[in-house]
Amino acid sequence: IPVQHQHAHLAALMAEHGLDGSEPLLGVAFGGSSYGQDGAIWGGEFLLADYAVSRRMAHLRYFPLPGGADAASLSPSRAALGLLHALGLAAENQPGLESAPLTSSVGHLFAAIAALSGVRQQANYAAQAAVEFEALADPDETGLYPFEFAAGQVDPAPLVAALLADVRASKPVRQVSARFHNSLAHLVRDVCASLRVETGVSKVALSGGVWQNVTLLLKTIPLLQKAGFQVYIHHKIPANDGGLAFGQAAVAAWKFK
Repeated sequence: IPVQHQHAHLAALMAEHGLDGSEPLLGVAFGGSSYGQDGAIWGGEFLLADYAVSRRMAHLRYFPLPGGADAASLSPSRAALGLLHALGLAAENQPGLESAPLTSSVGHLFAAIAALSGVRQQANYAAQAAVEFEALADPDETGLYPFEFAAGQVDPAPLVAALLADVRASKPVRQVSARFHNSLAHLVRDVCASLRVETGVSKVALSGGVWQNVTLLLKTIPLLQKAGFQVYIHHKIPANDGGLAFGQAAVAAWKFK
């Protein structure tokens, strides 16, 4: 029984909370690398999901991953190069990027931003750059960078341009990190609010490896709750790929009733 990666994340969370699947919820599935239904590398999806199906409602704008997901996971500078290229911010055109696989992954976005902020260009394990970037976030910083959201696509170009301006101005990395986390939390709230108008759904599920980022999680939950959403997060089942098999089993169980 095939179950798409992001759908399995959300099904695991639904099953953990004992939801019967009788009504859909908005799933914010943020992670590293998963095979998308269009052949791209997903990881930054907003889905309308129950146990039966999941429908992608919005996603992070695609950018290329030079060398593929495995190479980029250990080389944040690769993700940074692909991101700058996609957004038209690279100093010069880089040959070969036209044939690199595309990704919507927020996990790889984190790695790219960490590299651009000077935190880490090479990693010893997956997500190392993102983990170190999170650890530097100033808890007292309230500023944020702008995103654009239109036609189901989240465009990080304004954020990256503003962040690079801070880096060039030698703003402390702790400030840059906090502003990025603040921005992403507000983005989740704003996109979910837009999708609620479209779908009428007020339940939001946060799943995928990026939600192991406690700083992002604790910034996002109150924003969603204040906006009137009921928020579901993981407590027993891992938010990362350790929870996928449980989600796959939950979908299979539902299909077999």
